[in-house]
Amino acid sequence: MSNQIISNPGRSATRATPNPKMNQAVNKKKNRKRKARKTLKDLGMKKGTFFMSQCARDYGYCLVDPFGYEKYAEGRLPCIPDVLDFPSRKFYSRARGVMTTSSTGFGFLSATPFTVTPVTDQANGFPQYAFTNDAAQAVSATCTNNLIQTGFGFGFLTACPSGFPTNGTQGHNFAFRCVALGIRVRYIGTELQRGGQIIPIVGRSLQGSTYNQILADPLTSPTPVDRKWHGCFYRPTDSTDTNYRTSINGIGQDTRIALCLSSTPGNNFEFEVTSYFECIPHLDAKVDSTTASHSDSTGYSFIRDMTGQFDISAMGTFAWQQIVTAAKKYAADHISHL
Repeated sequence: MSNQIISNPGRSATRATPNPKMNQAVNKKKNRKRKARKTLKDLGMKKGTFFMSQCARDYGYCLVDPFGYEKYAEGRLPCIPDVLDFPSRKFYSRARGVMTTSSTGFGFLSATPFTVTPVTDQANGFPQYAFTNDAAQAVSATCTNNLIQTGFGFGFLTACPSGFPTNGTQGHNFAFRCVALGIRVRYIGTELQRGGQIIPIVGRSLQGSTYNQILADPLTSPTPVDRKWHGCFYRPTDSTDTNYRTSINGIGQDTRIALCLSSTPGNNFEFEVTSYFECIPHLDAKVDSTTASHSDSTGYSFIRDMTGQFDISAMGTFAWQQIVTAAKKYAADHISHL
């Protein structure tokens, strides 16, 4: 008899065939784990992230995109989510117009967050913004007197709560602060005359700066003149900037943001100035139509740190998406004040 070993075909077949019930059980277990991880990610429950309150989200969006906030918020008006969470009256102002580069080819649009004079009380208050509106006027390239020169037009708030004293030389019966402020321009002239640059500026004092100095500033971001909107937003740089105040400073006293234009003399640009405010009673006065304000120190710190890292011309939905992305992934690294 031969010594050849014959394998058992039935046994080999049994080993090669997997148990279908066992595989189903394993797959179900794996699926459960994947679904659980996905759910945690959707809820934001990931290491290094945090939940930002609605108030902080509204404030962040309004700060970087005051022009698109109204559509985003669906009726909500923003407040600053710091510890001064008093019930406040919230309102906003939006002004549009046409500015013109002067005979020297220079143009300016500047604004301040520290005035609440409505357009109905121009004789007693201070203007919120200034712009070049005289094509025949030779406007200097030096920002003298905080961007106020001959050949400039001035504007006031288009909306302000009625019944508030707005005299610039007297005290107020209410205290106010600016939540957000943005300015932007776009060219509306002929294509043959289009040319030049638009330079955004943000700072505490712009007085005395020349156009060449502004152009050489590493914080500025010049862009060529085209038919797109170009602008910048106000961001607080000092702890006193977000305090409630009872005195107003017009465009001649405290300019904080501006757009400098160098283009063909007489070119026309459409402009827009949008600002949001909140106000509270001062002394024994009363402020009607107040709504609740909220405090979110963690979210406020994160928003403040993120906007401080943005380019001064970074505005709009894209800037807000950067904030949202950072909040989901890298928030813990950005929070410096807890």
